[in-house]
Amino acid sequence: MRVPALAVGAYGLLHLAALDTYGDTGQPEAVPLPQLRRRYPTARAPTGRRINQLRYELWASALRSESLAGFTSPGAPDQKPEKLPPHLASATFHATN
Repeated sequence: MRVPALAVGAYGLLHLAALDTYGDTGQPEAVPLPQLRRRYPTARAPTGRRINQLRYELWASALRSESLAGFTSPGAPDQKPEKLPPHLASATFHATN
């Protein structure tokens, strides 16, 4: 099975960055382990956990509630359309016998 060189390089850089940041036995703490895995922690963080940590670091600032404030809707709009005042010219030309 052949793996593209870019994927191999990204995988290696992820592991080197984790080794530099957390040490050889360190674990990222921002994203906690699932409850089932807390009983048997591994010596080093698995690749999936490192990818989740990277996602957390990249997206944490963008997903804060302040950054989503522009998407909230104002109060409920009026359900009925606004009634327009009668316009004499259009009423005159519209009226037919």
